[in-house]
Amino acid sequence: MMNDLEIAYESLKNKIPLYNQLYHYAEGHPGLKYSTERLNRAFGRLAYFAQDWGHLVIRVILDRLILKGFDAGDESVNGLLDELFLSTGMNLEARNIHESLLVTGEAFLMVDFVDGKPEVYANDPRMCEMIYDAERPRVKKFALKKWEDGGKYFINLYYPDRIEKYQADADYPGSYRLKETLSNPLNEIPVFHFKNSSHKIQGELSEATLSILDAINKLFSDLMVAAEFEAFKMRVFIAQSDPGDIQVGPDMKIWLPATEGEGQGAQVLELGGSSLKNFLEPLESLATILATTTGTPKHYLLPSGSNLSGEALMIQESPLVKKVNMKQELYSPVWQEVAAFLLRLLGINYNQSEISCVWENPETMLPVTEAQTIQILASAGIPLISALRWMGKDEAEIRRVADEKNQEDLQNQNVLAQSLLRFNQQ
Repeated sequence: MMNDLEIAYESLKNKIPLYNQLYHYAEGHPGLKYSTERLNRAFGRLAYFAQDWGHLVIRVILDRLILKGFDAGDESVNGLLDELFLSTGMNLEARNIHESLLVTGEAFLMVDFVDGKPEVYANDPRMCEMIYDAERPRVKKFALKKWEDGGKYFINLYYPDRIEKYQADADYPGSYRLKETLSNPLNEIPVFHFKNSSHKIQGELSEATLSILDAINKLFSDLMVAAEFEAFKMRVFIAQSDPGDIQVGPDMKIWLPATEGEGQGAQVLELGGSSLKNFLEPLESLATILATTTGTPKHYLLPSGSNLSGEALMIQESPLVKKVNMKQELYSPVWQEVAAFLLRLLGINYNQSEISCVWENPETMLPVTEAQTIQILASAGIPLISALRWMGKDEAEIRRVADEKNQEDLQNQNVLAQSLLRFNQQ
């Protein structure tokens, strides 16, 4: 029977090859399929041509999935949460967490308490694993983190009551030896597991999406081969005399001796390649399929949709906005759990259900449209502060607007009082 370390180690090991592949696509250097031999013949073994659309599918969501802070409904607690959000670098770590979720379908955030101050770190999902209770699948049983440093291998197992630290000289389960056990005074696993789904770990780059990306890169590499042969077409020399190893290029003169007597005369034939339209049109078609299946606005992939009016742009981006809104709702509970945990580290017990996440509005909001929206909300009787919060403004911006409005109201009251005083004196 396997122990906890072996169970988590094998689970981590099994997912690493897939995650490595997904990160290759997301980082813009996928392995080419189908066209490698043809590229090598045309350009040599160092040739590599690929469209960076896997990264684009991730980036368009990531750029709109921005956590701006937390709102606990209490000014003093909000101030503390704002300070924690910035001092721990959570604003930066949140982007790493969301990127891991979009690429692999899961992410891990670890919280530490060093010298009386909380610290948070996003960890590569290829280094971490979470094991849940088989009977209660939402209850964390323990977490694993594995890394290598200086030729040594390390594993930490995090339990609600303790942290076990292992070390090994070689990387296989039986080589790890327990070096230290630390107590966990908070009785909580300080590892937070974000997932896109409770039943399947799946990011934006599904198997179907990867097949489309492979087809796009195959067509694109074939396009480059065809372009090479169109620019430098193959030439065939027909002559009884050997013309030698002639390198044909621009501004070069070639003399071939004619044939004496009967027979085929000296001749040069030029062999043309395929029209580049044969590749450009299928590429555009695949780009449309990719945009439809992933919810990526088409104007990100093709220039044909770039000249859009404000309303048309919002309509085209509506699937993307819906997807980002769904992810905000999906990830918020874990972020609320993180915020409540950080407060407990500072001795403040606050129910995570009373904490809400403040997200940046994912819609492309033009200044005129934004101003009109706020005006409509205010006309409907919605307080300005609430309207700004609905528009995705963070607490710092809201407080600044509120302070400036209070100052403006006070100045208006002073001006009105002075005017009334002068009127009475007259």
